[in-house]
Amino acid sequence: MTDSDVEMVYTVEGYNGTRLVVIEPTALNAMRACRQISPAAPEAGGILIGERRGTSFVVKEVTKPTLKDESSRFKFVRKFHHHQLAVVSANQSSGGTSNYLGEWHTHPQDRPFPSGIDLKNWLLALRRHEPCLVSVVGRREEWWALHENGRFHVLSLLNKL
Repeated sequence: MTDSDVEMVYTVEGYNGTRLVVIEPTALNAMRACRQISPAAPEAGGILIGERRGTSFVVKEVTKPTLKDESSRFKFVRKFHHHQLAVVSANQSSGGTSNYLGEWHTHPQDRPFPSGIDLKNWLLALRRHEPCLVSVVGRREEWWALHENGRFHVLSLLNKL
């Protein structure tokens, strides 16, 4: 088994008690493939797709950027409808169990943290989609949080690679 085959398991204390969050290898590998390793690499991002199991989450896949999205070294804005179409397709092919779970994007940092702009944008974008997950993918690590009732609760990693 390699690092790319290991799912990440997190826990988070939210308003509804302790929740588990599982990130499947396919989703994690797709996000990590977009890391901003080179000095000129633009930000990348997309949406998180998967299942809500009670109060817990399983992230099964993510959308990746296209040339129609807006991207620069320090900015990513989803512009293309392929992200929404991916959610609809996942929902249909799963018999209604897979849905939109949240947002992700990259930062050119080893240990990423969301910017003030990120937090503000997520508060606006997710106000009708609670609870949701958000993630910032850095060059070496990822930052994950649960957005619930207008607050962000940082996830704690249960298993280490």
